[in-house]
Amino acid sequence: MKRIRARVKYSGKKFWGWQVQPQFPTVQGEIQRGLHQITGLNIVITASGRTDRGVHALGQVIHFDIPVHYTLSDLRYSINSVIDPDIFLSSLEQV
Repeated sequence: MKRIRARVKYSGKKFWGWQVQPQFPTVQGEIQRGLHQITGLNIVITASGRTDRGVHALGQVIHFDIPVHYTLSDLRYSINSVIDPDIFLSSLEQV
């Protein structure tokens, strides 16, 4: 496994904040859904902080662990292609 640090930009207008809430769409939930769609794994993201409903971010830092066989450029492209377009992973870096 490798640990990945990512920077995330998002418009929070349609999300109920960062943290997963089973009955509402959230930024964390959407990224984790995208990771599951790509990898088939239930990957949990850890964020540097949380936001409330409707809040936007330009460079929130998150991290997650993923199997070694994914290249960072392919992974970033893949995640961005399957998640809501109001969320964008601007960078990924192994840490």
